[in-house]
Amino acid sequence: MSGGCASVDADARSRYAVERQEAIYSRATGLIWRKAVYERLHRGWELANLGGLPFLEAIVHAAHLGPQSKVLELGSGAGAACQYLVRFCGCRATGIERNRAQIERAIARSARSPERDRLNFIAGDITSWRSDDDFDVVFLLDTVSLLPDAVAALRTAASALRGGHLFLADTGAGPRVSSGMLERAFTEDGFCSILSADETTALLSQNGFADVSFCDRTDQACDALLSIIEWLDDPPASLRANIPPGLVSDWRAVNGFYLEAFETGAFKYRWWSARHITA
Repeated sequence: MSGGCASVDADARSRYAVERQEAIYSRATGLIWRKAVYERLHRGWELANLGGLPFLEAIVHAAHLGPQSKVLELGSGAGAACQYLVRFCGCRATGIERNRAQIERAIARSARSPERDRLNFIAGDITSWRSDDDFDVVFLLDTVSLLPDAVAALRTAASALRGGHLFLADTGAGPRVSSGMLERAFTEDGFCSILSADETTALLSQNGFADVSFCDRTDQACDALLSIIEWLDDPPASLRANIPPGLVSDWRAVNGFYLEAFETGAFKYRWWSARHITA
């Protein structure tokens, strides 16, 4: 399953997905993002995802990251995940991001950060970018589901690892998924690779990864969405005048849709790990 991207005019749908994502994440600095997402879910870190700090901390412990470790994030957004890992365990982190507004925020933030010497952000397309360096860990945090070509991103990950470990966190298809729900996720957010567990396992295996495993973190996704909705249902009176009319109801409708999809088993939220096999 791929969120409707297998239509006759796949190129047009891919362009729509990219443009939709650009529009959403370029504006991910507004009051609702800051108060309902970053502060409520991620202790103030600018993480526009569901996996958040628990996923990042799980990577640190699973891969035994430390000051000698080199980490690559594909689809690094505004750079907060890389910066958190550097601060948490002292590793070196590189982030690749195609969204111009986000990569500019990442570069500006890293320049002001005490960790700036261990951070590197590069504007690039993760489906075609290649590194001359080898990394111990590559991770994608709520990114695969947004990609018209998820296979190409996994090839990028494999090329950067050469024996290291891959970690993914993302929304996937559950046993009760419907074409209508996939289409709505595509229309709302540009999701075009909402894959089943079997599809993800197969893609990883076909692209040189072994020891593929995942854990179901759907409860975490539901808790996050419920927290956002709770804020939307009663935003602080002091902030209401600063929120454009209709924006709260739009956010409420979209988050309610995803919450229902997770609660009914249409969507699942999964954490994945795999090891790259060297040739």
